[in-house]
Amino acid sequence: MKAEKVESSDEPVILGGSIKSLMYGGVDGVITVSSVVASAVGASLELKVLILIGFATLIADAFSMSFSDWVSSTAERRYFLSERSKEEHEYKVHRDSEINELIAIYVNQGMKYRDASDLVGLLASKPEYKDVFLKHMMMQELNLTDPGNPNEITRDAGYTAIAVLVFGALPLFNYLFFFLIGSESQTYIHLISLAICGVSLFFSGWVVCKVSQQPYMRQSLLNVVNGLTAIIVAYLIGYSLGNIL
Repeated sequence: MKAEKVESSDEPVILGGSIKSLMYGGVDGVITVSSVVASAVGASLELKVLILIGFATLIADAFSMSFSDWVSSTAERRYFLSERSKEEHEYKVHRDSEINELIAIYVNQGMKYRDASDLVGLLASKPEYKDVFLKHMMMQELNLTDPGNPNEITRDAGYTAIAVLVFGALPLFNYLFFFLIGSESQTYIHLISLAICGVSLFFSGWVVCKVSQQPYMRQSLLNVVNGLTAIIVAYLIGYSLGNIL
């Protein structure tokens, strides 16, 4: 009787596979754009100039982050495939040695020899289990996991760009709104923008932790501290250099 394929009930959603891209994209978008704008605020530049600098930085950062994500993941995939090809060759030529090596790895991790032998023996018992055996070998021996196919890598790079654009634009829209209505209360605008940054950083940490089912408070607060510290430092540098130059 042919065994039916069992569907996993806890398979991660597509978004879950892109947590890193969303996390770094969102946080980087808010921090980078806000820090650049904060340095311009410290240097007492006009509101119109702040907006132009902010949106130029936002677009450039979205492209740079997403492209870097794609390049690094593609390089990681090439390395993974290269090492997997080596492991597959060794499994084909020195099958018994590879089996004994994986058994030894599990024993060193605390498994009893008989249990490790039974587990590895099962993985090596059928030709159709070869891919599963190689996955175990890649992870246990080389600490490598499949970074995804080209479509998944491109998708994650797209998520990075979207996260940068969405989160990075939030504080900028505050400046744009007050500029369009002709507000002259610069201090008020800057304080609102700083608050938006804090909320955005907290929310980005909350979203990632919600998707990954992790406690959100610590990560969210770390995001806020990291971002606001960078923004304040950028402001102080802009203020200092503005007075010197």
